[in-house]
Amino acid sequence: MSDYISGVEARKIVRENRRAIKALEQKRREEVASPRQIEMKNPVNLVEFDNLKTWFYTDVGIVKAVDGVSFEVPRGKTVGIVGESGCGKSITSLSLMRLVQKPQGQIVEGAIRFATPEGVKDIARLSEEEMRRIRGNHVAMIFQDPMTSLNPVLRVGPQVDEVIHFHVDDLRARGVITEAGKESVKKRTIEMIEMVGISNAAGVYKMFPFELSGGMVQRVMISMALACAPSLIIADEPTTALDVTIQAQILDLLRDLKDRINASIMLITHDLGVVAEMADFVVVMYSGRIVERGTAYDIYKNPAHPYTRGLMKSKPVLNHNVERLYSIPGRVPNPVHMPNYCYFRDRCEFAGPECGTQYPGEQELSPSHRVACFKPVEGRVL
Repeated sequence: MSDYISGVEARKIVRENRRAIKALEQKRREEVASPRQIEMKNPVNLVEFDNLKTWFYTDVGIVKAVDGVSFEVPRGKTVGIVGESGCGKSITSLSLMRLVQKPQGQIVEGAIRFATPEGVKDIARLSEEEMRRIRGNHVAMIFQDPMTSLNPVLRVGPQVDEVIHFHVDDLRARGVITEAGKESVKKRTIEMIEMVGISNAAGVYKMFPFELSGGMVQRVMISMALACAPSLIIADEPTTALDVTIQAQILDLLRDLKDRINASIMLITHDLGVVAEMADFVVVMYSGRIVERGTAYDIYKNPAHPYTRGLMKSKPVLNHNVERLYSIPGRVPNPVHMPNYCYFRDRCEFAGPECGTQYPGEQELSPSHRVACFKPVEGRVL
């Protein structure tokens, strides 16, 4: 199929997009106006993604960035989400934060159940006012590039203060801070900067972001995320822009802080080594869908999906000499024109005739291990 479209086709797509977006926003207004009581399927979970679909209505067609994703984040655990660039990892987390760019980006279907102190909320059906009370307060996000996450013309301390000021009433009710005054907020900020391992916290409070190294800026971003003692921390590739030594320090810091505040972590990364070290559970995504999920032990001991095995084979191994690192052959399908069969079939060395008939459903390999594949593979990757 050609990637080029005519002017007539483009105008038709734009009209259809407008109608679809208008219908979705009207449906959301009706759901906000008449909220319904919901419960978690499993009370041990903090977050439950249930058939989440987040689509982008572009000028060349609909991009189904997240298309029917379902998984859980248990309380006090770390869930690693892995996959190639463009597989939907970050869009899944942005959907939870309700930061998907509108009007093109829309949560079309599904639920994101989140257990707050006030009860279970469906993030996909909250008003903007309710979402602002949750975002940064009960759910916090550490973004991928720390140097672009802070305002370069404002000092570091007041940027962290702003988060605390916005949620000050709730923080007082939860006992995180005792007073709502400016000095009390500043004291909390300095305590958080110290908590992330910065020794000169009072001095860093007065500095601009460009006066700090990449590792220190990332630590400041972590302190901002933890300022309101959230129950869920979303870490979107938190070590991408850092050197190896600083990466290890940041990962150790996240693991330590998670235990200290009893929070859960959604860790989004390309680095399978980071996932092996940090995660209790692993979710493998490909082209907007989950192809395999289970405990870290399940995924690393017995990766069953050919895509997961390809990711494992692509990473370098100590004391294993190769002339060229392995790479998964082929390329991902066009996101606007996804096939009606297994998305990975055209790149899969194990593909059979059944793989071209329909998209495979999930198979249960064990109570904690599921894979979406007609021909799951057994045996450890060397």
